[in-house]
Amino acid sequence: MATQRCPRCGAFGPAGTAFCAFCGAPLPGTAGAPLPPGGPPPTFGPPPPGTGGGYAAPGTWGTPGGASPQFPAAETTALTYVIWAAVLILVAGALDVAADLAPSSSSTGLHFGTAFLAVSLGAGLFEFVVVALFYLGFRNLAPQDRRFSTPAKLALLLLVAIAVVLAALIPLLAALNTLETCVSSAGTNSTAAAACISGGSLLAVLGVVLVAGIVALVGYIGLLIGVWRLGSRYQSPYFKAGAILLIFPILNIVGGVLILLAARSARDARRSAARF
Repeated sequence: MATQRCPRCGAFGPAGTAFCAFCGAPLPGTAGAPLPPGGPPPTFGPPPPGTGGGYAAPGTWGTPGGASPQFPAAETTALTYVIWAAVLILVAGALDVAADLAPSSSSTGLHFGTAFLAVSLGAGLFEFVVVALFYLGFRNLAPQDRRFSTPAKLALLLLVAIAVVLAALIPLLAALNTLETCVSSAGTNSTAAAACISGGSLLAVLGVVLVAGIVALVGYIGLLIGVWRLGSRYQSPYFKAGAILLIFPILNIVGGVLILLAARSARDARRSAARF
């Protein structure tokens, strides 16, 4: 099926239609195309500049039952993935706050033991699931809106980086335990302490983690861009504010709340529009 791209929102739809099925904007070169059944799309807000008319809610016409002519289920599924990602962000933020408020031990030792490994692996796996949900959301949106193609690829890159860090976590903690034991045995002997730090295994693992960290930073920037573009697609400032707040500790909880509210609102709007 031939398709054409909307100059207003960037979505793709069948060629020859007069209006975009996602934002309702008139499409170029289709002045003589037939209107959808029931007349032009209904107005749901102020008209786009220079069009002289309103714009339709996404998915209100084009196929039987009112579903949008292309990928209606994929878009709803994508928003569901984003909703679950936001919920997990809130859970992770609550756990972080609880951990900060919990009474701490007076010991000053590092003690990279089993408990530390379990907590680190748990946090890493939790983050992996959050990123995976965003990736699935962007991937479902990419076929109908190319703006999400790059964020989906960068989110996948972030997933790979997290997996590498998790795989390197066990040898890293083992090397740090060895270093801690060696330094404790050396005592005040500075020469022996320096020999402990020069261990090749620790430096090699740290190098892998450093490279993975750089890749993860690039991927995380791509994820934030994807959340920002959700705000542009659904005309919601909450997505954009949430993308900014995700950068900061503690404030990322507020960002998760904003993303959750925006994603639920956008999904509910599409479901409501599909009923008409």
